Amino acid sequence: MKLVLYSPVVATPQGFPRLEDGTPYLPGDQVQQALWTAAFVYATHRDKAFRQAVRREVMAEAPQRDLPELMAALEALLFERWPWLRDLSIPDLPLPNVQMRRAWWVRLRDGEVLKDEHLETAKAVLEVDVPLTEEQYRFLDAAGRSFTEALADAEWRLFRQHLPGLEAFYQELKGYVLKRAPLPLRLGYWTEDPYQGRLLVFWRVPEVRQVVRRLYRHDPRPGTVLYAPAEKQTFGWAWLGEVSAL
Repeated sequence: MKLVLYSPVVATPQGFPRLEDGTPYLPGDQVQQALWTAAFVYATHRDKAFRQAVRREVMAEAPQRDLPELMAALEALLFERWPWLRDLSIPDLPLPNVQMRRAWWVRLRDGEVLKDEHLETAKAVLEVDVPLTEEQYRFLDAAGRSFTEALADAEWRLFRQHLPGLEAFYQELKGYVLKRAPLPLRLGYWTEDPYQGRLLVFWRVPEVRQVVRRLYRHDPRPGTVLYAPAEKQTFGWAWLGEVSAL
């Protein structure tokens, strides 16, 4: 199976970790987390029983519980419902090359560039062994497609006023890549939000959104997105499947 890094991917703002011989690699747990995130958001929309369990957990307003504890509890619900997700193991993926790219941290609500730095990035096609049954792959493919399409729609609605130069990228991404690519993902460090978009699932339900804001003082929407001005692309778009899919 191939992991295609379609737009620049960053592991951390400090760069990619290295193997003992100095080879940079993409941590397998970042691919794993991207799969879990897509599965969580998709399942909350599509599985009524799981959605109700998530809602009960968020609305419980457990005293002294912080946001990481809530997210751990929600992740446990996901694994209880689909135990095979917990058992997914993705190996670390050596990178053939990395490149320093200029990156802007763009605030979504008004397009302001909050930071302008050079980051170590990768765009590559990587071999990866992901032991999935056909049914599991279909589930993750639907989850990845649903999550990435929702992200792309939301970002473009906010970006089009402030960064019109991104129109060609988002039109191709939304109209072609995410509709045809197998198992699309949002991967790596693409926003400063520590939850990488997982909280977006709470945005559509006002009372749940208010609980997250009030108790945890965190907006469910990512506040920033990383943007590569030279390529006119946002960071972290990838897919897991065949290169020839497009």
